[in-house]
Amino acid sequence: MILRATADRMPDRSAVRFGPETWSYASLERVSGQLAGALRSRGVQNGHRIGLFMTNCPAWLAWFFAISRVGGVAVPMNPAYTGTEISSILEVSDLRVLICEDRLASRLDSPPKQPPSVDVLMTSRTLQVNGPAEMIEHAASPDPTAPAVIFFSSGSTGMPKGIVHSGRNLVRIVQTVSMTWPLRSADGLFVAMPLAFVYSSIVECLTAIRVGATVELQERFDPDATVARLAAGKITSMMGVPSMYRMLLATREQPGESGKLRFCATAGETLEPALSHQFGERFSCPLLDFYGLTEAPHIIAHSNPAEILERPLSCGRVLTGVEARVVDDHGQSLPSGETGELVVRAPWMFDGYFRDPTATKAVLKEGWFWTGDLARQDAEEYVYIVERKKELIKRSGFNVFPAEVERVIREVPGIAEVAVVGVADTFLGERVKAWIVPRPGVAVNVEQVLAACRAKLASYKVPDAVEELQELPKGPTGKIARKELRH
Repeated sequence: MILRATADRMPDRSAVRFGPETWSYASLERVSGQLAGALRSRGVQNGHRIGLFMTNCPAWLAWFFAISRVGGVAVPMNPAYTGTEISSILEVSDLRVLICEDRLASRLDSPPKQPPSVDVLMTSRTLQVNGPAEMIEHAASPDPTAPAVIFFSSGSTGMPKGIVHSGRNLVRIVQTVSMTWPLRSADGLFVAMPLAFVYSSIVECLTAIRVGATVELQERFDPDATVARLAAGKITSMMGVPSMYRMLLATREQPGESGKLRFCATAGETLEPALSHQFGERFSCPLLDFYGLTEAPHIIAHSNPAEILERPLSCGRVLTGVEARVVDDHGQSLPSGETGELVVRAPWMFDGYFRDPTATKAVLKEGWFWTGDLARQDAEEYVYIVERKKELIKRSGFNVFPAEVERVIREVPGIAEVAVVGVADTFLGERVKAWIVPRPGVAVNVEQVLAACRAKLASYKVPDAVEELQELPKGPTGKIARKELRH
């Protein structure tokens, strides 16, 4: 077990810092064993699915490891979900136990309620590190190929789906990440995105625990608090999404704020070279771009600072051991430079969508995962993500890539954020609409935005409408919730 190995190696090393709390590796190991005993007392056995409905806190991690100890299957749930969303997951996942943070209990009272067969175990964010001596080490002869966790997708492309990963997959993921990124035991790795997502809990936290680093955990992303922790030298490494780094740049500068920061990575959307440059200038640390999905978790491809400058908008080259192709709708490989769907094959591919063989068959074909992302590769096999296939706008028979229009608008002075979506239209099929957020205290002229687009884009790519917002709707990982803008 990854936690136990690190706890044996460096028991007194800080595993998690969360506000005033500091948990050592020995404490996290001990408490997870005690919580495993609580699960066993409720009849949890190998293969039982255990829901985890909590906000970011050390207790989340302790429960996650406890579930593993008894051979259960963790089902993390986004704490932002409504009662209706939680109920739909409960109905599909067939849980044995639901671990629910007491502050979130009211969500379970919203109709439709949880199935009566679910054993709800209420828990607090604050767990005592001293408790009963009884410890549960591990389930007998755990099968590494058996399901270990089911992550539910964010629903950005439709209804959430349960994405199943085995214990062997999780080990392979953290091994790959720890060998690819320069994480080490002296690091403090900043984590602020919800632990209910593979990016935070596995790619970040489990990797940090494997190398013996300290998880610098926040309940939710707070730019000002993050800059203060950077200035204090607590954070040396970060992983996030571009919007988080933009928000850090928007904070007031503090003396010595870069502290000991030496490694930052980003994913979730295309990294603009200007953002990487601006962040590097202020915080003395470049941003590295990488690509992956919950079904084929990070990292499929990654870049280094030199590549960002030489090949702007590329997420780098495919890792050793990973295969990737750009194909047409019939699965035929396309020549370099042409845009098609990216399909990948990796040793840590997901096992399928939970109890949904139809959806699984639609994306897993002969071992290849069809990502739904439009991409191209250059002659040296660097990958460029062009757009989500379902976010492609089709206006009067022409294809419009939102990212291309957004790049132009983002260059207009005074623009803080922009999102371009397709809006249904009786005559055109779809219209191109841009939503903009001005920088604080700056007035942006809509005609100026349109003029910039007309100067650099074909006429069919120019937005038919531009609307100003105070902020763009975002999902829990910081991605723009484009589906909300279409309605």
